[in-house]
Amino acid sequence: MESKSRILVNFVNEYEIENGAKGVSVQYMFLNKSDSLDVSTNLTGSSGSRCAKVSLPYDSRSEFSKVPAIYDGDFTMSIGADGKPVLKLVGVKYVSDVTIKPLATK
Repeated sequence: MESKSRILVNFVNEYEIENGAKGVSVQYMFLNKSDSLDVSTNLTGSSGSRCAKVSLPYDSRSEFSKVPAIYDGDFTMSIGADGKPVLKLVGVKYVSDVTIKPLATK
């Protein structure tokens, strides 16, 4: 099963491990329908948006022309060893630059 979601990619890093295998580590956050992060305030528990992390093939590095930036992410869904659904980023398409700045306050 495949799906698409708008994401904010905030970190990309190439890596090579001892056995010579190469890849790209990507950290991203899901955006809501208005292309923004959901904001929450919870005084007794967790708040904010958590980053997701995935390892992609080394040749996918060229898909990330700018970071941080907004991308359309291609995802596949599978069933993990524990029987739970797993959504995995498998590719991206650049959408736009992003600027992170504070909102004006009164």
